[in-house]
Amino acid sequence: MKRLWLYSCLLLLALTGLASAQVSFDFTGAGARAEGMGKAFIGVADDASALTWNPAGLVGHEKPILGLSLATSRPRGSFKYMNGNSYDFTESYNNLTYLSFLSPVRIRGHQFVLSAAYSQTFEDYEQVNFDQAANDVPHELLFGETYDYRAIIMSQHHANPYIINFGFGTPVSPALDLGASINIYSGRAVTRSQVKQMSYEYEAIDRLNQEVTRDSTQSSLDTASFSGMNFTFAGKWHRNKLALGFVVRSAHSFEALSDIKLSDTVRYNGQLKTGGTVYLDDQLIKYELPWIFGAGMGYKMTENWLLAFDAEYRGYASTKIKRRTSIRIGSGGNNEEIFEEFDPQFYNCFVFRAGTEYLWNTGKSAFPIVPLRFGLGYVPIPTPSVTIDGDREQVTQYQVSAGTGVRWSQIFLDLSYGYSTRNTNAETVFNGIVESGEINSRTHRLNLTFTGYF
Repeated sequence: MKRLWLYSCLLLLALTGLASAQVSFDFTGAGARAEGMGKAFIGVADDASALTWNPAGLVGHEKPILGLSLATSRPRGSFKYMNGNSYDFTESYNNLTYLSFLSPVRIRGHQFVLSAAYSQTFEDYEQVNFDQAANDVPHELLFGETYDYRAIIMSQHHANPYIINFGFGTPVSPALDLGASINIYSGRAVTRSQVKQMSYEYEAIDRLNQEVTRDSTQSSLDTASFSGMNFTFAGKWHRNKLALGFVVRSAHSFEALSDIKLSDTVRYNGQLKTGGTVYLDDQLIKYELPWIFGAGMGYKMTENWLLAFDAEYRGYASTKIKRRTSIRIGSGGNNEEIFEEFDPQFYNCFVFRAGTEYLWNTGKSAFPIVPLRFGLGYVPIPTPSVTIDGDREQVTQYQVSAGTGVRWSQIFLDLSYGYSTRNTNAETVFNGIVESGEINSRTHRLNLTFTGYF
């Protein structure tokens, strides 16, 4: 039993790593307007969400503004075995994704716009399912004896980081504005893994080698909380119809502190044989993330028609992961944390986004201005995917979005719809049998933003 328990723990920890492998680290800003434009907003950034995109874009507001977003996400997808069998999965999540406030002030006669915001950065969801069956598997304890089994394996991962921003924007010349912010990371990730195994004609040692049906269930629940802090430095140059923006986000340590619950039960012919639960708390992992550089352009083709383009370089190939292995207790409370460091072999990412917005003057008092938006995104994922041949490859997430809304004099309502898709590979080993497959992930997302000018 001890051997089975250890094997289960190792298997479930491997499954947890599998489920969390495709983390996008796609730290972007918020708001339905930006999402409707494909998140091409670094050079535009001129509304209440500017702090989350480009703090320099805060400049120009002469009244306090409040922004609020509610979003619903619908991850969908399928896991297809190499033999052609497949499983479908679906989930639903509703969140407050954005809350911001900004206000202009004058300090010693100089104009500043101060802002605070709470925003969702990215949301990752994956699910992997395997269904294995084998005959004549060697018995763990009885030499020469075999049994048949079927194992149903499931691993589900959902990550939902948030950022709290405090920052400002200020003009330094008629055409150039600068800004900066401090970004505090929070949020959580939940990973569930489970193995249900049915063993037939299994000879139980404690039942005098009686053949029984043994059912075992091993499961893990990994609840991780995120933390970290970095800075954003930004600028925005604007003249006539053209606006150019740039942002630099500093390197930082993105931490995940996990509490893991491992459970195991075994039944013979439906009767409980044994079971147990192990808690592994305060498991700390640090992702040493790099500097990120972004630039964007906004160009007004006409008074009502805006084009936008963004590009970002994310040098994730330099990322290192540190796992805390122990704590050395010293005198006077001076404890020393011991970490092991390894290279996850992440990829560098070049991200491209494009979008457009057209303001339709309807001439109707009920809906005076109706914006029409569309956007596209090309977002490579830094975490590697391993093919069935054992080769590493980079996965790309493709995004398409559209949006609309209505603008009154002091209240804006914006609605966006986004669709993203990516294909990744997954693999697990159970009882010496390797299972491989492809995950096709699709996410539908609706976002509603309220903006009020006071």
